[in-house]
Amino acid sequence: MLTLGAMSIAFGLIRILVFKIPESPQYLISKGRDAEAVAAVNYVARFNGKPETLTLAMLHDIDAALGHNDVSEDGRRGLTHKQILTENMRGFKSINIKKLFATRKFAQHTSITWLMWFVIGKLSPRHLASQVLPM
Repeated sequence: MLTLGAMSIAFGLIRILVFKIPESPQYLISKGRDAEAVAAVNYVARFNGKPETLTLAMLHDIDAALGHNDVSEDGRRGLTHKQILTENMRGFKSINIKKLFATRKFAQHTSITWLMWFVIGKLSPRHLASQVLPM
């Protein structure tokens, strides 16, 4: 048991110290951080031995062509919360949710899974840190 723990710690440290994993370009663009998104894509291209062809000007040209030249509430370019929600819900169909509760067994598994994710989300360190109790 101690050996597996030591291996987990060792591999965790190797992951943190040796491998650089950039943030998702899709996330960065949705937050209006275009320059960081270009850097992330170019980092992956460089790592794979491919030419770095993406530039910030290309992203601005695409935004202009699509008509996405809006500014978010924090002053940075990016999608609004409504645009992000609309994009994410584009493929939503209620029949997909109904299938999760089609039989008693499916309903039990779905409910337990959702409950576990809810509890994990509520007990995450980030969430708990925001819930500072007064002394």
